[in-house]
Amino acid sequence: MKKLLSKLTFKKLIYNKRFLIAVSVIFSIVIWFVAAIVRNPIREKLFSDLTATISLDGTTAAENGLKIVNVPDVRFKVTVKGAAYVVSGVKKDDFTLKADVSDITEPNDNCVLKIKAEKNDSREYEFVSIEPATVTVKIARYGTEEFNLTAATSETIKTEEANGLVADTPKLTDTTKSKIKITGSLSEAAKIKSVEAVADYDGSVLTESKTFDAYIVIYTSSADDSETNKILYRYSLDGKAYDADGKEVAKPELVPEFYQTKVTVNILKKKTLPVRAKFDNKRSDVQDSDINYWVDPAEVTVVGPPDVVPGLEAVTLEPIDYRLISRDSSGRRFECKAVLKGGVRILGDDENEKKFTVRVTYIKDNKYNAD
Repeated sequence: MKKLLSKLTFKKLIYNKRFLIAVSVIFSIVIWFVAAIVRNPIREKLFSDLTATISLDGTTAAENGLKIVNVPDVRFKVTVKGAAYVVSGVKKDDFTLKADVSDITEPNDNCVLKIKAEKNDSREYEFVSIEPATVTVKIARYGTEEFNLTAATSETIKTEEANGLVADTPKLTDTTKSKIKITGSLSEAAKIKSVEAVADYDGSVLTESKTFDAYIVIYTSSADDSETNKILYRYSLDGKAYDADGKEVAKPELVPEFYQTKVTVNILKKKTLPVRAKFDNKRSDVQDSDINYWVDPAEVTVVGPPDVVPGLEAVTLEPIDYRLISRDSSGRRFECKAVLKGGVRILGDDENEKKFTVRVTYIKDNKYNAD
């Protein structure tokens, strides 16, 4: 080792190409660094396509139920200024943009928030400008409310009407989902008039009952307050939101707890049948054929399962107590409901409400109970 060092004289190093190259590189870096400081001590640097944190999370406002419900999709430009050797090393990840939400205390549909920049380290440089300097957002009281969910179809169901087939009122397949929770702006939720699960029906003719995938639609009252509802939001089966004009809404103010469910449409058979009265507690010498009466209405159209309705011959009313029939007019008029079984019901009416008027006109040989 000593022999090697003794051979390395300064004169030999000067004429050593490798040594000279290394020394030249080092001196070049030093000279460039000094020149950068002396000639251009301060410089600016522009950053673009930056995002900002715009949220109330972790604030007192959030604890009081407030939330920014329509965070805008904005890109920012930031200019920083400082010593050249410092600024040259600054990257966009070295600072954070945030909206100043310190003064938020109540809902505001047009709240202007100032954007501020914060360093993530202690290097000496300053922020010259932020563009845009502010954003306008909606501050809303946020919460969850529950609404009744009803079934519907995207268009009128087509059936083979010539064969007596009709489509029943659509029903939710899963009856445990008869209610739905909607989360979002409470002021927006106050506009909700109804919520429907709409069967995604393709317009084909149905000859038997069918279950459909159904998407969620939120309705509000129309502008003229008519009975026709207006779509507030329609959600696709995969959760995308659309407005009344069919335009996609990237950040809807209302979000349902689920985006799809099932709706069943039963295909029923209809048939027009005569209405018959029935009498109980008759005298032993009185037969049904001894009693003449008329019924209003005399016939009705019923609907029910296709395997049940064709075998029906008449609609029978709940029994009339024969002992209540008398000669005077008040003892000959009765109000009765139909007795329907097997899923059969009167078309267009609730079988539990529809009443028929029975008028007894004659009893053979005047065999009234009072005799």
